[in-house]
Amino acid sequence: MTEIITRTEFEAPVESGEVLVVHAPPASYYDQGHIPGAVSRVESDVFGRARRLPASKTATIVTHCSTETCDNNQAVATRLERPGDTKVRKYRVGIQDWVVAGNPTESTRVA
Repeated sequence: MTEIITRTEFEAPVESGEVLVVHAPPASYYDQGHIPGAVSRVESDVFGRARRLPASKTATIVTHCSTETCDNNQAVATRLERPGDTKVRKYRVGIQDWVVAGNPTESTRVA
């Protein structure tokens, strides 16, 4: 099982750009709002899109979902965990917790 990261552990690396954030719900949720700098990937599409995930096995990657009841983040994290990787983490409580704490989000939704 993937190691969990808390919001307080996650906030500083997101702000400094030291972590790759992977938004695991479907793209329509990403369009509505996501953590700044996040990329959108579902389990079946982890490695298949033109904008690739880092090849470095030492890159810190954090997956998240919408809420803690969503299992997409674990499915994506499992796909990302390759032998030798130690930096895949899961923000289990998801973007809902991020927003409630007053943290910023980005949207790609067209008005």
